[in-house]
Amino acid sequence: MDFSGTEWLAFEAGIKPAVRAMLRPEEADDFEARVRARGWGLSTTAGTFWSQEPRVIAYVARGDAEAEAIREAEAPTLPGIGADPTRRDDPAAYALVGELLGYPSCCARSYAARLAVGARTRLNGQSAEEDFCMAEKAARDSRRFLGRLNDLLGADEPRLIPFYPCRYDCEAAAAYAGAVLEEIARRSGGDGERWRGALCARRGIGVSGARYPGGGQPAEEVLWIDFKEL
Repeated sequence: MDFSGTEWLAFEAGIKPAVRAMLRPEEADDFEARVRARGWGLSTTAGTFWSQEPRVIAYVARGDAEAEAIREAEAPTLPGIGADPTRRDDPAAYALVGELLGYPSCCARSYAARLAVGARTRLNGQSAEEDFCMAEKAARDSRRFLGRLNDLLGADEPRLIPFYPCRYDCEAAAAYAGAVLEEIARRSGGDGERWRGALCARRGIGVSGARYPGGGQPAEEVLWIDFKEL
């Protein structure tokens, strides 16, 4: 775990108030030392969150109190860490966590509403990977497709937003992404053209969640989006 990604840059620059990080248990002590050395606040889950393998969730904010508030807000929804059955599927609980992390309220609420329907439930009621379902809804609700909100990139490609946009022309999400892009340009002295080339392109996501650049004929149903403007 390092602090070099765009989400950490946004936190350092004051664009967002906090970051949520997933750590392997053996990484937790070193991570805490590095966070403390930077003067940031930290709170971590008391137990181990199980996904495909054990993880500790760390919340980094300006101070410990802010970080602890996010941990407390998310705790009722987390299986294996004393989840509250009455709030496990409460959309308001998920939206609150997103807002505390600095995601636009509309995007946080949109994500929470989709969870209430089913994270892997498509608009037609069929099943697909969560990323596909969120992209499908955002695309349906969009009139323009802004490259700065392109979240259909591969794992090793740069992206400006760490959340699902409610629409690909969401003004609040675009403002967040624009602020991050300005900070990148300020620090690097560049004009963002490298990012424009990466973000403004035809991209696809399959029902499996696989990403597809350009075009072609993948062996699964794919949602294609042309991100034409930054």
